[in-house]
Amino acid sequence: MVLAGCGSQTRLSKTQYEQRVRSVYEDVRQAFRETKVGEARLAGRIGAAQSALRNAADELDGVRPPGGVEEPNHDLAEGMREYAEDLDALRKAAAAHDTKAIDRFNAQTPQNEAIDRIAEAAEEIRTKGYDLGPIATD
Repeated sequence: MVLAGCGSQTRLSKTQYEQRVRSVYEDVRQAFRETKVGEARLAGRIGAAQSALRNAADELDGVRPPGGVEEPNHDLAEGMREYAEDLDALRKAAAAHDTKAIDRFNAQTPQNEAIDRIAEAAEEIRTKGYDLGPIATD
């Protein structure tokens, strides 16, 4: 017996998957480009970047990637969700106009575990022959 809707999602081809990842990541990149604003608008733009990360994660989790990249695809999505959560501290600091806290957050970005998880997942997918565009190089 097969339940309607269960397992009926078509697996994406390699090309479709590459295009999907590039598309969702471009939305994230655009949201982060828009955080280059004055202090008064920064908290709102960080919130928009968080939404873009969560939307991208949901979209990646909502697809059936090609065989062999299911796990790194999930890690990619989870890393995006984790980073969106991490950005709460930055958004709160921006809302409070706490420039020292903003500077501390930014200084710790290179060691951020969520960013590392995203980078590692993208690299794993890339080593399997996928061209994900900027997410594998940013």
